[in-house]
Amino acid sequence: MLTQLRRAIKSAAPTAKEEISYGIPFYEYKSPGYKGRLVYFGAFKKHISIYAWDREVNQHKELKKYKTSTGTLRFPIGTKIPMALVKKVVKARRREINLTLRPKSKRQL
Repeated sequence: MLTQLRRAIKSAAPTAKEEISYGIPFYEYKSPGYKGRLVYFGAFKKHISIYAWDREVNQHKELKKYKTSTGTLRFPIGTKIPMALVKKVVKARRREINLTLRPKSKRQL
């Protein structure tokens, strides 16, 4: 399940770099440090989680059958992870980072 999840993340953000923080893997996109944190993911006794801070995460209709909390998706061990949905979430998070990193326009005086 983790291998499939990693493939989906890399497919949605091919330039992202895999790192470790807080003892779990995450992908960094475009910027080192907190601003570039794309998604974290990990395996636990009963589920696989993906942690994304995208505001859209809990708005996807497809998530109703999965356990979610703010910015977190949980998939029970042994179930099929909806890779298209994971890619959608990663792409939305990527857009969010791109907007955050966009240079501020200077005010004209």
